[in-house]
Amino acid sequence: HTLAELKALDAGSWKGQAFTGERIPSLEEVLMHFKNKIHLLIEVKHSTDHETTAKALQGILEDYEDIKTSIIIQSFDTDFLEAFNRRMPHIPIGVLVRHQVKGIKDQQIEKMAAIASFINPKITMASDQLIKRIQKQGAGCFIWTVKNKKQQQALEGLSPNGIATDYPEWYV
Repeated sequence: HTLAELKALDAGSWKGQAFTGERIPSLEEVLMHFKNKIHLLIEVKHSTDHETTAKALQGILEDYEDIKTSIIIQSFDTDFLEAFNRRMPHIPIGVLVRHQVKGIKDQQIEKMAAIASFINPKITMASDQLIKRIQKQGAGCFIWTVKNKKQQQALEGLSPNGIATDYPEWYV
């Protein structure tokens, strides 16, 4: 969809009448609003043209150079991450890792840590052992996505560098 098409959508009415008419902000609007207030984990999804997407994101982020220490760009797509990293190597990147039944091998962690500052596994893979193996390679670890109290409790006692959640108020 185009930005104009997305802007025409009502993104709030599902939450309640008080939110009816709420619009989806552009990345630029998010950056302007939250500048120097919070850290942002920006996920790039389904890039078919890695160079074009990396260049477009670079064009947006160059106007916000002063917040480069509070941004992480993440994706499942390591080809996109490498293209973005060539353009903006000072902005940390994170590799998202889907659930893998057999877990993540040390060689995979080493390969990801060679290109990324963060290796971010799905919550179904979260364990103290995995987090420590990732951190031993010099990478940070964000667990994604905590969607219920059972998942929140499963992370108690673990030491990831961060957590992606649908309920940030649980961690205030």
